[in-house]
Amino acid sequence: MNRKFHRRTVIAGFGLAAMSALVLAGPAQAEDAIKIGFFSPQTGFASADGTAALHGAQLAVQFLNEDGGVMGKKLALVNYDDSSKPDQAANVAQKMTQGDKVVAGVSGSYSFLTRPAAAIFQRARVPLMTAYAVHPQITATGKYVFRTGVPSQVEGAAAAWTVGKLMGVKKAALITMDNDAGAALADGFKKTAGDFGVEVVTEEKYSLKDKDLRPILNRIKGMNVDVIYANGFYAQAARLVNQRQELGITTPVLGMEGFDSPKFFELSKPGAAEGVMITTALDRGSANPVVQRFLKEYKAQFGLSADMVAASSFDAVAVLAEAIKRANSTDPDAIVMALHGIKKMEAVTTGPFHGFTKGGDVIKPVVVQQAKGNDWVHHAVIDNPEIMNLH
Repeated sequence: MNRKFHRRTVIAGFGLAAMSALVLAGPAQAEDAIKIGFFSPQTGFASADGTAALHGAQLAVQFLNEDGGVMGKKLALVNYDDSSKPDQAANVAQKMTQGDKVVAGVSGSYSFLTRPAAAIFQRARVPLMTAYAVHPQITATGKYVFRTGVPSQVEGAAAAWTVGKLMGVKKAALITMDNDAGAALADGFKKTAGDFGVEVVTEEKYSLKDKDLRPILNRIKGMNVDVIYANGFYAQAARLVNQRQELGITTPVLGMEGFDSPKFFELSKPGAAEGVMITTALDRGSANPVVQRFLKEYKAQFGLSADMVAASSFDAVAVLAEAIKRANSTDPDAIVMALHGIKKMEAVTTGPFHGFTKGGDVIKPVVVQQAKGNDWVHHAVIDNPEIMNLH
């Protein structure tokens, strides 16, 4: 990656002057800033999620700097676009850890993009905080890799609990995207379904390239199921509910956090999304002032409602900053130790956090939201230990 490309990428990542973490009072201050690396898919098929994640991280830096920064210094976000490509994610991870010398990094990317980057951060002994990628092997990479998002085994179990306990139904059909994240979420559901009285009647898989889900939906239509548990990103989610409506299928749909995007409603036909429930991390109905400040400022600055990936990226930056404050150091091992020392943190948008496991996964509630009038609204919070501690 040449210097010209690096400069263009960093500047493009900040966009609004008010949000630019690197535009400080002068060169000396910029040099003295605490640099946090960030990457997300800002171009390619996942650009809406990648841009939202970047905006969430930028907002966290803005809030922290307005509140005095960390260790008397400003935070600076060193941003890269991974272009929705695993090899590019690896390249930018190498650049951040070796060239930019960031003190820590944040992944605002999906599992298949985060995994190769995590290996590079681990080898470089630089802490990496994963914002929302769900695959369990990410934090298994090593001691320097953490996650503030809900891992697949917890979210999958939360979905099974939602079906059996919250919805009170028994027979589920799974529609699973054929990649590592989809398989991991479905596995979390299947492993715990029986514990909540749920039977998996069928599991249908699809590729992200598949445009027609009607054959899968027609097969499910002929089965006696009470709910469809589907995973996918916002484009696949909208396609699913649109084609479900077209086929006249009224079976309720429970989705995962990938549905949690304004793009889901934008791409859905009128009425197609109504009533869909999801397991996610952002509770828009929370009384936490941090959540409400975040939602208000995000809408004001970016003209869109905040989603789960934006909130999760905000939290990834906030938690790293908290660890640096507690350590009073940018030494990587001191940051790791400080992260493990966090036992309760409420100044987050997707919490409260109840600490990290030995393996680096956060312990926090799962939120159930429901689609009403082209928006997600609060439905329930799953904070029982039997779910939160499934790591």
